[in-house]
Amino acid sequence: MSAALVEGFLEARFRFHPEQATGRGYRGFDDRAPSFDAESVDRYRRAVSELRRRTDELCEPEPASDTAIDLASLRSELAMALFFIDDLQWLERNPLLYVEAAMESIEGLEFREDLSAESRREATRRRLLGIVPLMRQLEAQAREPLAPFHAAALEMLPAAIAELGERFERDGRDRVMSEASAKARRALDDAMAHLERCRPDVRPFDPMGEEAYRYLLEMEHHLDRDPSSLIDLARATLERVEAELPLAYRAEAALPPLTAPADFAWRDVLAYYREEIDSVRNYVEQADLVTIPPGRLELRETPAYLLPVLPGASYQPPPAFLAGDVGHFFVRPVPREMESEERARYFEQVHRRRFRNLVVHEVYPGHHVQFLHAARHPSPIRKVRDNDVMVEGWALYCEHLMHEQGIWDELPSPRPLQALRMRALRVEVDVGIHLGTLSLAAAVDFMVTHLGEGARPWVEGEVRRYAAEPTQAMSYLAGLDQVLELRDEYRDACGPRYRLREFHDRFLGEGSIPIPLIRAKLLAAT
Repeated sequence: MSAALVEGFLEARFRFHPEQATGRGYRGFDDRAPSFDAESVDRYRRAVSELRRRTDELCEPEPASDTAIDLASLRSELAMALFFIDDLQWLERNPLLYVEAAMESIEGLEFREDLSAESRREATRRRLLGIVPLMRQLEAQAREPLAPFHAAALEMLPAAIAELGERFERDGRDRVMSEASAKARRALDDAMAHLERCRPDVRPFDPMGEEAYRYLLEMEHHLDRDPSSLIDLARATLERVEAELPLAYRAEAALPPLTAPADFAWRDVLAYYREEIDSVRNYVEQADLVTIPPGRLELRETPAYLLPVLPGASYQPPPAFLAGDVGHFFVRPVPREMESEERARYFEQVHRRRFRNLVVHEVYPGHHVQFLHAARHPSPIRKVRDNDVMVEGWALYCEHLMHEQGIWDELPSPRPLQALRMRALRVEVDVGIHLGTLSLAAAVDFMVTHLGEGARPWVEGEVRRYAAEPTQAMSYLAGLDQVLELRDEYRDACGPRYRLREFHDRFLGEGSIPIPLIRAKLLAAT
């Protein structure tokens, strides 16, 4: 496979999504604003179609070779490039795409340490001004949005407007940036007014159906499983978890009661996060579980505008094309003022180390370690590929691994089982809403039945996210299942030569690609 094919794809992809180029450190697009107008879409469509034709004409390389893996990854990227635009018509149905692209284009520049202050300022100015035509495109194209995306966009827009105001107009000394920000904020406000006017035309969520969902499983994830087998996996997991949880709850309840001191505050919560990060990293290193590449981690609170679609924790990887080493761990904002009940709840979460499982998933040995490994792979196509089943499957596997290694032995906790239960529920909801066997309301009720009525507001936001990202919610459990299966196969193939750390390093060393492609490479080399 020629480098020109990959370069052609990267140029087409990042010309259409310059905000993604910034996040990945692919230079040349930082001062370009995203645009979803008809001309840009048509140019992207033509470029992708031509690249698909050329890749289809290639001779098939040797199976399990790096060339074969890269070609399969490129074909997968090309197949999915227009799926949401042409097949699901997201530009007409999902106004979130426009708002997220606008804010990501600004936010991503903040993480680019290679840019000079002046370059970053000018790129930011251009992108702020680019929000104006982008929001006009939203108004022209998203006239009959689907209900969950309409609601999420309306919830995100006020926080986005406030974020830009706070960031660029707090002191007013930079008149140029202040004026650009003001124009962007007015455009976002106009988009919000448009969505308010659209309320009578909002359409109920439209499931994609089984054929399209199977296509995603095959082309995006290289899975040969059908939706019913995913449901079977979820139900078997849920049955096991529900049987084990009562014992975990009783063990935690037996711990002595705690009383929060009056001076316990938000700073103590964030300090705990940092201490827990260091503690878990030390555990991973002492147990010799995986190589941790050089890299830094910054702890941040999730911006308010992202909370409608990211209500929990998240991770922003380093820019892969720059061999970057700084990852960002985002956690839900901690209240600066706490009532006594809220203070007691946070104090208990800290002293029962209830964020530990989150740290395992997002940082060590989860996403942060995985993306540091992925960034080291020389293949350009693998620096673009972020397969959810691999990425989330690895992170959930890390939760399983650390429980297996005994990190919870001295502090009984139901947290790992609760997290696994949540991932099993996600599979059933993801499959159900996209095949049309569950309405969004029924999906919320289904999850609330297992999680409790108090979880309803959070669950409603989660289900909206599952609707906007088909197959993402099922990726955690499906990925865990594949990693465990591959670990067994690799161990059996290696025999007495098997080492757990070596398996993890080799698994992560292939990049964030579908697990079946990693499987072929690892088993061929044993």
